[in-house]
Amino acid sequence: MNRIAFFLILFFCGPLCLSQTNIIGGGGNGSGTGGTMSFSVGQLLVGAVYGPTGSVDYGAESPFEIFVITPVVERQLSAQIRAFPNPFSGELNLEVRSLENKPMEYYLVDSAGRVVHRGKLQAVNTPFDFNGLAPGIYFLRIQTREQLLKTIKIIKNR
Repeated sequence: MNRIAFFLILFFCGPLCLSQTNIIGGGGNGSGTGGTMSFSVGQLLVGAVYGPTGSVDYGAESPFEIFVITPVVERQLSAQIRAFPNPFSGELNLEVRSLENKPMEYYLVDSAGRVVHRGKLQAVNTPFDFNGLAPGIYFLRIQTREQLLKTIKIIKNR
């Protein structure tokens, strides 16, 4: 009895369980000199346009995207960092007070994303002579080997 009920349910409800009617995993064909072409990659919606010299079949793909959303865990900044004066014209001072005793580096990046100056930070107060830089907007990145600590937008005047 159970087998008969299972087959009856499968027979009558099976067609209702289809999620799409056209499963195409790729496509191809082609030709040349004025005719023949065929291609399909997962078409779900299809149609056709007919004319006196031929027809065009078309379709639209429906992408399926799966996203995994994870919470962002913010790490408390273990350093107090400031650059002054900002904007500056020639000399810029960088003050880094870190609670961790890790070697730190700085990168001066221009607005096009090129690193124009870099080095290691040795002291709490570090003066920079940027007289040779062109006026513009720069980004000063302070980081350890493991992580970026802070990015400061700085502006160089004349």
